[in-house]
Parts: sequence; C-alpha cells; structure tokens
Amino acid sequence: MKKILLISWVLMIVTTAFSEPIMRVEFTDGTFKDFEGKSVKDLTFDVSDCYGTIQGKSYVDLGLSVKWATCDVGSESELVHGDKFAWGMTEPTLTEDFFVDFTEYPFSSISGDDLTFNKYCVGTNFGEPDGLTVLLPEDDAATVNWGSEWRMPTAEEVEELIAKCSLNEEYDFLTGKDGVVFSSNISEYEKPSLFFPYDYSAEPIYFTSSLSENNSMLSYVYFVNKDVSQMAPTLQNRNLLSYVRAVSSSDNFKPDSVVVIKLISGDVFTYFTDDVENVFFFDNDSVSSGVLSGRIDEFEYVDLGLSVLWATKNVGAASSTDYGGLYAWGETEVEVKDPSVLYATAYSPYQYKFCVENRLDSLSKYCNNPVNGEVDGLVTLEQVDDAAAVNWSQKWRIPTTDEMKELVENCEFLWTSDYLGSGCGGVLVRSNVPGYTDNCIFLPAGGMNQYEMWDGKNRTGYYWSSSLLETDCRQAQMLSFSITKATPIYEANMLRTIGLSVRPVADK
Repeated sequence: MKKILLISWVLMIVTTAFSEPIMRVEFTDGTFKDFEGKSVKDLTFDVSDCYGTIQGKSYVDLGLSVKWATCDVGSESELVHGDKFAWGMTEPTLTEDFFVDFTEYPFSSISGDDLTFNKYCVGTNFGEPDGLTVLLPEDDAATVNWGSEWRMPTAEEVEELIAKCSLNEEYDFLTGKDGVVFSSNISEYEKPSLFFPYDYSAEPIYFTSSLSENNSMLSYVYFVNKDVSQMAPTLQNRNLLSYVRAVSSSDNFKPDSVVVIKLISGDVFTYFTDDVENVFFFDNDSVSSGVLSGRIDEFEYVDLGLSVLWATKNVGAASSTDYGGLYAWGETEVEVKDPSVLYATAYSPYQYKFCVENRLDSLSKYCNNPVNGEVDGLVTLEQVDDAAAVNWSQKWRIPTTDEMKELVENCEFLWTSDYLGSGCGGVLVRSNVPGYTDNCIFLPAGGMNQYEMWDGKNRTGYYWSSSLLETDCRQAQMLSFSITKATPIYEANMLRTIGLSVRPVADK
C-alpha cells in the first residue's frame, strides 16, 4: 500500500510541475510505452483477477468453470507446442508417427486379430467393461507431469470454452505467433484471452480426458480452428498422438501482481509486475525528440556526447516520428517508377543510377572489384551522392559505420510500438555518456523498399551508413533493428538498390 500511495503522490507532483509531462513504463524486454501525464487518472499496483499460477504453472481465468493453462504440457511458452501423448499415457512420445502401436499401448493387448482393453472399457466389444469413461489422475498426463491440481479437460469443459468465447486467428511473422485466440464473452472477463498455436499452419489436435460412452477404441479430441463449428469435441482413436492443454478447478492459486494504469478516457492498461522494469516521469518539452542541443541550417540536432551530432529526424521527414523518404545507397532522391526505362521498377537494378545495363554486378561507381566494373577505390559516399548533404546542406552527411558503432556502444536502445502516442514504432536511443544521459533521439522503424514493395513499417528499421561493404561492392553497410531485437546491428549490410532510411549527422 505504501508503494501505491508513493506513486500516486509522485504523479500529482509531476502533473503540476511540467506543462506536458510524460509517464513512461519501461519493460524488462527493452521496450517501453508512453502516456501523456494529463491523460492518466490513476496508477496502482494490484493483483490480477484473470492471470496467475497454480503449482508454478500459469493460468488464465476466462470466467468459466475451470481455469485454463496458458501453454501446453511440455512447453513453457504459449507460442510453442508441448509434448504429444496417447490417451491415458503420461510419458511423452517422441516418435514422428501419428499413432502409438497398440502392442505398446499400456491398456491394450492383442491376441491374433483380437484387440482388448484392460482399462477404460465400455461395452463388450473390447473386453470386460469397467465403467471408466474419464481418465483417473494416475493416467492423466497433465496431473502426472504438472501436479495434482492440474488435469486434462473433459469434453464438456471444451464445449464450454467454445460456447462462451470468441475465436480469432492471430499471426505475426516477427514473433512467430500463429494460431487461434479465445477471448471470453463473459462481461467481467472481456480482457483475458487464451492462445493456441497452430501446428505448421494446420489445426493442432488436443486430447480431452473423456472416453467414448459406446466405443472403447475412441476418446474425445478437439481440433483448434477459428471456425467454431469445426471445434466441437470429436471422437478419434485413443492411441492417436495429440497435445495436452491442462485445466484446473483448484482454489489454491496465486494471482499475478500487476501494474494498472487507468486513463481519464476510461481505458485501462494492465501489465504484469515481473514484466515492468521501471515507471518514471519526464518533461515532454525536453525529451520528446531528444534534449535539443541546437540547429544547423534550420535542422535540429542532439548532442549525445559522441564524436558527431545526431539529427532529430530523418531526411524527408516532417518530424521525429515521420519515417521520411527511403533512399537507395548513393541516391539523393526517392525513387519512383520511370516508365521510360525498360522493365521499370523502383528500388531495383533497372533504375539504380550506378547500375550499368540494369545489372547490379556491373557498377559505374563505388567499385573495388574488377568483376563488378571499373575499380575506382571509393569506399565512402562522396558529398554529391550523400542524401543528407544534398537534401539538407553540406554541413550534414550520412554517418559512417564507425559512427554508427559508436552510437550503438554508447547508448541504450528501447523499443516502442507507439512513440508518444504517434502510432509510430521504433527505438528510443538514450545516451549513456556521463553528462549526456538525459539526451536521446528517436529512430522510426521505416522498413525497406525493394522492387516497389515497402515492407516492415513499424516493425523493422534500416538506416544507411556512408560505408561500402568492401568485401562485396554490390552492398553497403547499415544499422538495423526490429521489434524483436531492439539493440541494432551496426555492421549489417544490404544491396545498394534497396531503399532505406537516412538519419544525418554533423561534425562538432
């Protein structure tokens, strides 16, 4: 309680101290989220009503009769499938086959052509009936592998999940998230969701704990599919190898602690405390595009304590959250399709100004290999070919690879998908140099353009250096980062014909 009161007090003070304060939530994965201070109604630490752990395994409460595990048995991530089991077997099966042979199945025996079951038997076709139609704890893969408070769901509990949730496909090639999301339709449980990954872009099969009431050979499974009509539990051979998603009805659960941010608009943002590194406030006027150090020919720069001054925006950009133009390496104009050129395609060898006869392996300038053209020994862009110098002024230029290395090694990089509420994703670059730690710049993730296809906006950032890749003059060096890897690679390389962002620097 003392921590909650302290945060609320700080929020009140900051709101009155600055004209436009920003509240920043930094996460343990290196990302962050900014909120306008005036939009924040309340900030508290609480416990989650919907997420927590049971016997050390995470669950989600969708308002149903049972809590559902957030990942498969045999997995620690919702994005990765767990182990496969035959129905009633508690040891995972590593075979790539689809079935366990009944000669190896623990509850069956074969005599000649006759198959009988010595446990979980109904009717008389497969042996002596024992009346068991639901897995006992000792034969339940969830219970044996996760603990007594977990078990496999019954067919009825799967039907409940389907009936009381909405289903949607979710796909993100950068994170590898590809599957189906279950969102509760129960009013007080609208926020939590449950994710099932696809199995190589196909519908995975999961076991229930329920046996057929009429046929000992069959048990109930469910196929995870966005089409609700195809998800209802269906009967399959019990020796089929399938995944297991556990459920629990235990009262012995531990809710996750959360940071709850309530906005004046009524929107609520909830983050797990374990995922939050820090919450702090700063003055928007001083840090929105970095602590402004000055201007050169009307263009703003920030002094990060490095050997050069870094501009606050990209070439062709109206602001720090604008992608700006994309430029092929050594070109000073944004490419557009030229109908006068045979096979015209922007950002391709057909229109690149240094390609001879539309061939990337035949270059007219910046060539250090006779295989690729006449050798001129140029490994750094000349001013006439520098998009920063030509479009801004001769006091500005594209940074070298060494200057990008200096930036990476002396700054902290934080990813955000919505910088200052602009909707623009990218990295905030904050100086670690003593005396300059309040200074920062924002690099939007502008993606790339190749063959007139602009891809990766808000997910990946690519910035040209002025340095040729000396081992292959068809390429130049660049700085790259992404939503999954915020810390850039400063010695990455890319074909010169591809359009990338340009962030200028100026000499001190």
